[in-house]
Amino acid sequence: LAVADRERAWLRLLRPAWGVPLLGLVVLPWAVAVTLATGGRFFADAIGGDLLPKLVSGQESHGAPPLAYLATAPLTLWPAALLLPAALVAAWRRRARPAMRFLLAWAVPYWIVIEIVPTKLPTYVLPAVPPLALLAAAWAVEGRRRQAIAAGGIAVSAAISLVGLGLVVPRIGSIRLADRVAAALAARGREPGEPVAIAGFTEPSLVFRLGSRTLRTDPAGAAAALATGTARFAVVADTDGGALPGTPFATIDGVSLAKGSRVRLRLHAAVRLSPRAPPRPEAPR
Repeated sequence: LAVADRERAWLRLLRPAWGVPLLGLVVLPWAVAVTLATGGRFFADAIGGDLLPKLVSGQESHGAPPLAYLATAPLTLWPAALLLPAALVAAWRRRARPAMRFLLAWAVPYWIVIEIVPTKLPTYVLPAVPPLALLAAAWAVEGRRRQAIAAGGIAVSAAISLVGLGLVVPRIGSIRLADRVAAALAARGREPGEPVAIAGFTEPSLVFRLGSRTLRTDPAGAAAALATGTARFAVVADTDGGALPGTPFATIDGVSLAKGSRVRLRLHAAVRLSPRAPPRPEAPR
């Protein structure tokens, strides 16, 4: 936008003299804490092991060629996708208006960048959704015919959402790995909040489901946790390339949403545990 307008004075409205220091005050304590807690591994893994590889090649089974986001836009941006072609054309014709120029400068350069990056994830589109939605809405509110088209698109989207999100997705057990793991551990005698060692399965949903004392490690670390009593239970994914000694008490197959591939989780216990017995009723006094 600064290039298009040949003017950078509006950047002062963002109050960088206050905003940048305040951002530092918010982020710095967390950055220091996570660095101390992980011995510096968090940022090394996040930048060197996760971010940079995504910029040079497709990671986590999500590589795709340029224009992949454009090809899937009718699905990912539904129902706004019904209005966007005409809305973008109208916005370009009206680019002399500051609002239209601002929204185009927000959405288009970012979209070009994510199309170039080799790794493609649906969530990468999200920063471009607000300006595109505003452009679609601006086009739709002008004229009754456009309003009728927008209303029809919203109605169709609400039938699809009811069937897809309301009825189908909750019944797909293969993607509900965290719930199934938690249920299997509870049946084996795990107490709420008790630490569990996890190796090779990085979905945050499992950490949220099991609690903040969850230990993320590798197969050797999981075996050590069981041996030393740091954790009574361990969950190891076959995709990690390692295995724990002994026979798992449960095996759970499903689909990892983070990697878009099938995964098998093996649940191990440090000692032979029996399912938790139901509480005995109190004797009458």
